[in-house]
Amino acid sequence: MKRIGTILTQILEAISISYLIISIINASYSILCRNGMVSAHNQIRIFVWSLIAVVVLYSYRLFTRFSPLATIFIQYILAVLLITAEIFFETKILGIATSQGLLKSLGNFSVPYFIGAFVYYMSLYYEVLRQDKLLKKVKAMQGEEVFSSKGKES
Repeated sequence: MKRIGTILTQILEAISISYLIISIINASYSILCRNGMVSAHNQIRIFVWSLIAVVVLYSYRLFTRFSPLATIFIQYILAVLLITAEIFFETKILGIATSQGLLKSLGNFSVPYFIGAFVYYMSLYYEVLRQDKLLKKVKAMQGEEVFSSKGKES
């Protein structure tokens, strides 16, 4: 149960950081290029898209039987489907007309998603390398202990 709490904490931290970074970039762009107009609708959309991206990226454990490249592809397709569902919900259910088409919205999602995925998978890769070194160190220490205990028994 403690592991689930740790994973949820990591997901919430990642969502918060992603949302903060993308919101700052969006606000800066709006101030510089659109006379400071940042709508509440865009802020909510940024939050929802950050939520989708982080949850999809953290779902990599569900795809461990696939190759890393296939996992990345499957996760991106899953994210695109969720974004499409979110846009459908906004336009058809809530009646909020979007100024962007579906393809433009997916393009706006894809660039930050791939940057975030790159950072996420690189951090995961370096974590695996760190754990591999630690495992080798532990095995080497165990090998020394086994060797030294065999020498004492003789």
